[in-house]
Amino acid sequence: MTDLWLERWLARIGPAGSSRILELGCDDGRDTAYLAQRGYAVVATDISRAVGHKEIEPNFYAVAQRFGDRKRFFDKESVDRLFGAKWRRVAVEEMTIDRYDKPKVVWEVVLGKGGEAMKTWARKRIALCSVLALFAADGFAKDVEEVVDVPVSVKNMYGREFAQSVKVTVFRDDQRDKSPFLLLNHGRPAQSADFVKMGRQRYTESSRYFVSKGFAVFVPTRLGYGETGGEDVEYSGTCTQKNYPPAYEAAAQQGIKVIEYARAQPYVDANRGLVVGQSMGGAAAIALAAKNPPGVVAAVNFAGGGGGDPVGRAGNPCRADLMERLFASYGSAARMPTLWLYSENDKYWGKDIPHEWFSAFQRKGGAGEFLQLPPLPPSLGQDGHLTFTRNAEAWRPAFEDFLRRHGF
Repeated sequence: MTDLWLERWLARIGPAGSSRILELGCDDGRDTAYLAQRGYAVVATDISRAVGHKEIEPNFYAVAQRFGDRKRFFDKESVDRLFGAKWRRVAVEEMTIDRYDKPKVVWEVVLGKGGEAMKTWARKRIALCSVLALFAADGFAKDVEEVVDVPVSVKNMYGREFAQSVKVTVFRDDQRDKSPFLLLNHGRPAQSADFVKMGRQRYTESSRYFVSKGFAVFVPTRLGYGETGGEDVEYSGTCTQKNYPPAYEAAAQQGIKVIEYARAQPYVDANRGLVVGQSMGGAAAIALAAKNPPGVVAAVNFAGGGGGDPVGRAGNPCRADLMERLFASYGSAARMPTLWLYSENDKYWGKDIPHEWFSAFQRKGGAGEFLQLPPLPPSLGQDGHLTFTRNAEAWRPAFEDFLRRHGF
């Protein structure tokens, strides 16, 4: 059941994976569990009892234990120590219950640290004091975003080789000793004039969500796109004369170099990785699965394909038969589980063609699951091809189930 009171605050806080939530006065953990089930990392405490809830782990931390005697948790000294650094924004529930005025100390300290307080009347049920806070305090996990250059060398469809570095954005939780790695590959605009507009690819909301699931995320901006620039090595020919294999080979080779870089990092578990991609990046994820790179356990394809044009050829991609042949070749080589997710109203491929591509992959021995996602709601757009970024609620349950079944 949706908790409208909490959802109102979450709209201010931001998406799961982008924030840490501190709850003071968690009582029986009802709100804590609700938040944790939605992917938020929650720190929960209560002065009156030992806190805990079976649905909260592993995002639950007993802060009172970390900061000493629970009976003194609400005195000014211990609260000041807890909140001593790097506040961004604070959401504070009204604290005016006369017989329980100690939380006012917390409020005063928060305001003294420059937090933005947002007051609301308490819920009708008797609540001691829920304090929801966004923070990045010393001693707690921080999401790190950094940019690195990874050298690659690939060939275009004419056999000419190009060598340069690609920009890779890394998102990770710096409090994790070791994280599985996740390679996240972007798509390809239908119009080449849009390549330069891609900037540095980040997929910020999705990347932080993946971090919240325990991954260190690596997002390359591949050769020919955005800030990386350079030759368009993924060009596959005109609509009637498509030559798809070299384009996806170029994307896959770049992915391999980024995977090698990721596996060499001290904060990465080199034996547990996932490749994920959207649109052309989704097909590139399947191309990588066919190469069975060391450390990669599984691949996830969001709306992957080639030759699409949602304006000029909606639902009718160029030479879909050749893409089918390419996916079949990947099926004969891939030895890892794959997940394919496509929306019903995808204007790049239509509804039926992705099923044909997946069937070709399976017939040749590829292991996979196909999930037909619902149409993208009109309020979020007209093209289901954008479901990955615009309607995460449609795919996250299946994605998380896939992770659990494959050891993540």
